[in-house]
Amino acid sequence: MDNGSANVATIEVCRLVAAQQAKWRRGSARLRLSGHSHGRYSGSAWYADHHFAELEARCVAHVNVDSVGAINAELLSEGGSAGGLFDLAAAAILPKAARRFSGTQGAFGG
Repeated sequence: MDNGSANVATIEVCRLVAAQQAKWRRGSARLRLSGHSHGRYSGSAWYADHHFAELEARCVAHVNVDSVGAINAELLSEGGSAGGLFDLAAAAILPKAARRFSGTQGAFGG
């Protein structure tokens, strides 16, 4: 579930972003890296090390997707969110869950 659901969610977000990109004033780059839990695939650390100047100058957001659902999963209002993305998470969850997001601000786990 962990990697599978995150992979599917990431691909869907990329599809939706690409469909709207013509309306943006900025470009976008989507980078798919596996392995936060298992250091064998530490591509994100390598990429950040080798492209730090560009990331520092141009990166607006980094989004980590992890374990985004399971069969019969119904609890959408709890979890963790990066501090700067908490309001975005709350705005996205409210119409779907009909509940306010009560997750942990500044954390990545729930």
